[in-house]
Amino acid sequence: MDPENDAMYSYLVADALYYHLPKLMLVLAQSEIFVRVGTTQFRIPRDIFSNPGDTPNFFTIGFSNLFGAKPEMTFPKKLIRPLPIAPAAVDNRSAELFSDLIGGLSGNFIDIKSEAHRESLLKEARYYRFRGLEQKLIKHSINKNLERGIEEIVLELRDIRANGIELISSDHYNEKFVGYKRPFVDTVSRELIFQINEEELRLMRSDTTGYHLSATGNTANLLETLVAAVRILFTIHDIKYKVTEMPYEVSVEDASMIIDGKEFTDPIYSSSTTSQSPAVKEETTVSSSLEEEPSAELDGRPAKRQRKANPITLFYLTKSQWRFSTKNDSPGLSLLRCEGYTKAPHKNASRRFL
Repeated sequence: MDPENDAMYSYLVADALYYHLPKLMLVLAQSEIFVRVGTTQFRIPRDIFSNPGDTPNFFTIGFSNLFGAKPEMTFPKKLIRPLPIAPAAVDNRSAELFSDLIGGLSGNFIDIKSEAHRESLLKEARYYRFRGLEQKLIKHSINKNLERGIEEIVLELRDIRANGIELISSDHYNEKFVGYKRPFVDTVSRELIFQINEEELRLMRSDTTGYHLSATGNTANLLETLVAAVRILFTIHDIKYKVTEMPYEVSVEDASMIIDGKEFTDPIYSSSTTSQSPAVKEETTVSSSLEEEPSAELDGRPAKRQRKANPITLFYLTKSQWRFSTKNDSPGLSLLRCEGYTKAPHKNASRRFL
């Protein structure tokens, strides 16, 4: 039995139900899937959905409802005429993108032409519930950190799933790391490096309290969700977690920071304490505590004047990469790399014309 198209397949299903033909129903339930996407007809082998995470999906759920758990036993009673079964069709989706997805499910390489193309493929994969293929399409990078003796995986914050987070150890350091294993795809965990591309982060620097991170918009929600998942993970392993609530205390000791178009080196971590980088000299003070210090005498008593004792510098981050660590059993967020600005002229210089 080899139906030529979706119409013939539908007629065969209707006749098998009407005439109570169990063997034909079983053959049709195990045969290829016929579906029309947009204006293009596709003939899909059922074993194409054998990869982890790709079943159940849009098609298997629909055909399971039609044939039931035992196709040879699925027969409505007392049919007056054959059921009006229409060929499977998806009118509001792209046939070209669906063809790319079918190629990916078959194990072929998908040529992603641009980030817009990737986003469209991900949208289609989520629509059809190809969850395993979706994880393969997500933008990522896997690297080997020789100095730390561990593999890293870099993902955007929005693409991280809580069920992929694990705690792993390094052979070179007496330290644990937050690892990540992509659902349905990876078999081993790698240290998680997450990237934030949205301009919704503010890094606050203080001479006395160090660095703190705050976020706004959707980035704040995603970051709080990730931190909560990591906090639960550390609680399970009986590790006290330093990061509690926003603004988060963070470390920038080993970070590469490009601020206002220049490399920024914080004198707190610099070996030289006599000089400051240009970014520090031009820092934007947004708040400070006030202290009193003696000045010239007035009416026989030393006059007092107020001065700024603890200026806070705001860095507006446009791109950044972060990781979690449990160094010295004091887990927290560590900045690895960032780009940002402190003043409006530097922001305006990065604008692009339409």
